[in-house]
Amino acid sequence: FVTPRPTSKPLGGSPAAGGRALMGVRAGDPLKEGGVTLESVNRGGPAEKAGLKSKDVLLSIDGKSIDADNSLTAILGTKKPGDTVTVKYTREGKELEAKATLVSEPVSYTHLT
Repeated sequence: FVTPRPTSKPLGGSPAAGGRALMGVRAGDPLKEGGVTLESVNRGGPAEKAGLKSKDVLLSIDGKSIDADNSLTAILGTKKPGDTVTVKYTREGKELEAKATLVSEPVSYTHLT
């Protein structure tokens, strides 16, 4: 039978760093005017807890604009799991702000046969 075994470190980061920080969203390509449209928001994740919804346009995190030169992934790459970030976004043309506490990426498992 197959026994899952943890890899030596979480995917995307070292054990000491707690892995990569995530918001629990899937975003589209950067928009010409700046920002990214959220394609989906993970149920129970930091973004949903902060009130974000699918189709919201994420504009910035902690004052750093999201655009073609400064991606969501790059901005989150400077953060740690447990960090609380200020998120600016638009919904139906209205600019809003929320706080989200980032979580760590789940530990990757290798299946041995």
